[in-house]
Amino acid sequence: MIRKLTAQVLLVCTVLSVGCVANAQQHLMRMADVHKNKVVFTYEGDLWIGSTEGGDARRLTNDPGNETWAKFSP
Repeated sequence: MIRKLTAQVLLVCTVLSVGCVANAQQHLMRMADVHKNKVVFTYEGDLWIGSTEGGDARRLTNDPGNETWAKFSP
């Protein structure tokens, strides 16, 4: 009985930890494109633009949808 309960608790902990990792990955800056001194990237499902020299980034989109793979137009 104790082994079964221990196995169930471990299973629940494993499932919860996998969910936390999946959620944390949404907060990564990714899918960036660079043009001259500007960089555009996806963060938390929205598009942001910033400088390659650092500083604050500015949010370009704020929709319920998920924007990805931004590219600078030639």
